[in-house]
Amino acid sequence: MKILSIFPLISVFLLLSSCGGDDDDQTAAPPLELETFVQAGSDEACAKLFSCCPNGQLGMADVTACEDLYGQMMLSNINEGIAQGMIDYNEFTASECISEVQAFFSSATCETFTAFMNSSEVTITSACGVTLRGTVSEGESCEFESDSGTTFQSDDYCAGNLICAGGICMYPLPEGGECNRGLSGADCSSGLYCVDGVCAAYVSAGGSCSSAQECESRQCSAGVCVADSLCP
Repeated sequence: MKILSIFPLISVFLLLSSCGGDDDDQTAAPPLELETFVQAGSDEACAKLFSCCPNGQLGMADVTACEDLYGQMMLSNINEGIAQGMIDYNEFTASECISEVQAFFSSATCETFTAFMNSSEVTITSACGVTLRGTVSEGESCEFESDSGTTFQSDDYCAGNLICAGGICMYPLPEGGECNRGLSGADCSSGLYCVDGVCAAYVSAGGSCSSAQECESRQCSAGVCVADSLCP
């Protein structure tokens, strides 16, 4: 699973869509327009987000404002990826993917949802695995500049289990692997960061830390890693 690096909710479906799946059957359901597909993802994520975080903590007036904001962002960024040939959209599996997303969000606790939004280790769906897929091969560029001048770089543009590090798709480094310090751990496998040129495991909540970079939650308080939270 992968997480688009621009805003957490932008990649609700990209994150879900990186979870396996290789069935390209296009007879299961009628085609679904990308805009409808993306808005459904934004609606589900925002509803869950506001149920876990009281109004006022998220900097948005209400769940509708969240849906509008992130729906537009998601659609814009996915369309950019498709236009660049870096993302494929399968309109025939989209409806089933939405059903799986709805089932997950309706049953997920806030703790599970937090893990989903902040980790690449949570596997959820199968249909989404063939609905949105990165297409960029190993060694090729996963970075581009839009007409507006915005630079996009994301794991989601890379095929399979490849990640985007330094603008190039590559296989992530294992724990103990020699990493590029300038990439701040972007070339390490999920759950690892780059320290002294070596990929090392993050410190879990409750463990000792000297900087936020060491913590799985990226939050170090009084020398201790604190638990992750969706709410500011």
